[in-house]
Amino acid sequence: MNQATKQELEVWISLYVTAKGAYIPLLNDTDAGFHIENEPVISFNCADVTAMERALAQSLANGNPVIAAPKDLSERESVIAKYIGVSSQAELEKISIHFSVEQLTDSYVIQCSKRASSGLWDRSREKALDVSLPKTGGTEPLARVILEHLRTRKDLPGLTFDLNQPNTAPKDTSEIG
Repeated sequence: MNQATKQELEVWISLYVTAKGAYIPLLNDTDAGFHIENEPVISFNCADVTAMERALAQSLANGNPVIAAPKDLSERESVIAKYIGVSSQAELEKISIHFSVEQLTDSYVIQCSKRASSGLWDRSREKALDVSLPKTGGTEPLARVILEHLRTRKDLPGLTFDLNQPNTAPKDTSEIG
């Protein structure tokens, strides 16, 4: 009898895309069983498929090293918020698109939330992107799927792949209501 291979999570990364760039923080696992974003943060041009492929490959190779869980998470400053230049989770969600990339035993899974009418990430409905790709293709197909998805998104001011489209991103986060 041929049994299907159980897919186990090997690595999980988070990719944040804003009008100004793309960012992948190191995602540490903790000895308490949850993940925490840390430095280093890889930043790159999200419109450059080669740069995205390299960033994804490097992040997946970094893995999710296990660290001791912080005693007080309420005092911890968001690493990604510092890089993007926001002071709250709500600001982060309003100016970014978040991708979750999982490296499983034989495949990659890419997920991306839709945006709610509030401008925040919509966690309650089906995903805007939910794709599984064979791991044998490497990270280049991952980068292409993400880039193609970004080209379809119309809900992030200033994110443009068309040089004729004006950049409507706020000059700073204080302009975000």
